[in-house]
Amino acid sequence: MNVNMVVEEYAGKVFGFCLRKCGSPAEAEDLAQDILLCVLSALRERNPDNLAAYIWRIARNRYARWAKQKSGRRDIHVESDVFEASGIIDDTTPFDDAFIRSEDVHILCRELAFIAEDYRQIIVAHYINNQSTQTIANNLNVPRGTVLWRLSRARQKLKEGMEMSRTFGTKNYNPEEVYFSSSGNQNHGLPHSAVQRMLPKNILLQANNNPSTIEELAVEVGIAVPYMHEEVEMLVDVQLLKQVGDKYVTNFFITDKDCDQDVQKAQEVDMVRRAALIGEIATAFVAATPIDIAPPHMPREEVLWTVALMLTDYSMCFADGFTTDFPVKHKHEHDTWGFIGFESGAKLNHYPDFNHCGNGGENNACITEYGGLSSVKLASQSCLPHNYMLVGLLGEILRQKRSISGLSDVERNLWQTIIELGIAKEVNDRCILNTVTFTYTGQERGLMQGWWKAHSAWAALMQLMQKAYDDTKAILRRYANPILEEQINYCTTMLLHGTRGMAIQGLLDSSVLKPIINLDTSTAGVYIEY
Repeated sequence: MNVNMVVEEYAGKVFGFCLRKCGSPAEAEDLAQDILLCVLSALRERNPDNLAAYIWRIARNRYARWAKQKSGRRDIHVESDVFEASGIIDDTTPFDDAFIRSEDVHILCRELAFIAEDYRQIIVAHYINNQSTQTIANNLNVPRGTVLWRLSRARQKLKEGMEMSRTFGTKNYNPEEVYFSSSGNQNHGLPHSAVQRMLPKNILLQANNNPSTIEELAVEVGIAVPYMHEEVEMLVDVQLLKQVGDKYVTNFFITDKDCDQDVQKAQEVDMVRRAALIGEIATAFVAATPIDIAPPHMPREEVLWTVALMLTDYSMCFADGFTTDFPVKHKHEHDTWGFIGFESGAKLNHYPDFNHCGNGGENNACITEYGGLSSVKLASQSCLPHNYMLVGLLGEILRQKRSISGLSDVERNLWQTIIELGIAKEVNDRCILNTVTFTYTGQERGLMQGWWKAHSAWAALMQLMQKAYDDTKAILRRYANPILEEQINYCTTMLLHGTRGMAIQGLLDSSVLKPIINLDTSTAGVYIEY
C-alpha cells in the first residue's frame, strides 16, 4: 500500500469531514491527524479490498470516540456580574447580528438543531420573539450575565454553522467540476438554476451511476446529514436525483472522460467517408440551384459550407432511435427540457458545435451559426449576436419589410451592429441579408430536404449515420447505470451531435470544401429563419 498516495488523496477529504463535524478548524486538524494516524497504522497490518470504505469506517469510529469524550466536558459558566462589570459583553456587543438576522428562516432553524437546548432557548427568545436579555433572564430565573454569556456563545455557534453551510464538503478541498448541456424549453429556469452551486454538483457526481444513501453521500461529500437531507430533497423535487429504495441515483447521464473519448473515437471511424457523402450531396444541390435560399452576391463556397452543415444535422435526425424527448417527468407541466452532464476532463477534445439565438413573439427570428475549427476557422469572429433585442429587430425588419430610414435612434444603433457583424446590409433603404435564409411560412426548407433525400448518395450517408448512432449507444450502455436505460436514446442523440464538428474537419481533410479566405466578413455556416 502506497502510504504517500493515501495521505495525498484522503488528507483533504478527512479534514473536510472533521471540519463539518467539529465546527472548529483547530479541533478538526487534531481529529483529522488522529484519524490519518489510525488509518496508516491499520494499513501496515492489512490491505483492505475497499480502501475508501475502510478509511471512512475508521473516520466515523474515531469521530464517535472524540464526540463521546467531548460530551463529558462541561462549559465554564461565569456568572453575570463578572462579564457585565468587565465590559466583555453587553447588549450592544457587535457580533454580526445583521449576518444572523439576514439569513433565511429555514437556515436559522436548521442551525438551531445543532446547538444545545440552553443556547437554542435564548436564541429563539431573543431573535425570533424579540425579547430583551433582561426579560429572558427574568423568565429563566437566571442572572442577566448568564443570558449574555449564553447568547454570545450561541451567536458564535450559529455564525460558524451558517458560514460552514457554504463550505461545500470535502470536494471543496479537492474540487471536481461538471458541465451541463440542455435541450428544449426551460420556462422556469430549471434545470440549470438547481445546479449553480458546487454542493448539488458534487452530490450529482457522487450519485452518478452510484446509488447512495443519505449517510453515504454525507460522508463522501463531507457535510452533515441534516444538510444532505435538504439538498437531496431539492434535487429529487426537480427530478435530477431519483430515489430507489433508501438510495439515490443521478437521474440523468453524466459522461466521464473515458466514455467521452470512446464515443469520439467511434464516431471518428467514418468521419472522412461521411463528410465525402455530405459534400457530394451539398455540392450537387448548390450547383443545381433548384431553390433560391441565398442572395446572388453571397460567395458560392460560403453557401456550400452552410448547406453541408445543415445536411449533417438533417441526416442525423433520420437515425433509428434519434430523439430529443427527455423521458423524465418535469416539475413544471410546460417545461420540456432534457439534460446531460460532462465531468471535468470530458468534452475537451470535442469538435465545434453550433450556436443559436432566437427571439419569440410576433416578429420572431432566429440565427444559427456553426462553429469553426481552432486552426482553420470558418469565421474569425462570431457572427452570432447574443442579443435578443437585436435578433428581434432583424425579424421585425424582415417580416414587416420596414425601411431603414424609419428606424428609431435605438433601433439604428442595433441596425449598425447587424451591419458590423456582416449579417445584412442596406440597399435602397431596405435590409438585404448576406446569409442563407429561410422563412418560417415558406417551403424552401422542405423542398431542399426533399432534394437531398432523392440524391443517390443519401442511402449510403444514412447507413454511416446509423452506424455512428448505434456505436455511440453501445458505448453509453457500457458506462451508464441500467436505471438510465429509458434515457439511452436521448443521451445517444445528444452525443451524436459531435458529428457536426467532425463534418467540418472531414470536409477540410478530404478537400471537398476549401477554407474560407476572407475570414473577417464571412457568414459561412450561418443561416437565418424569420
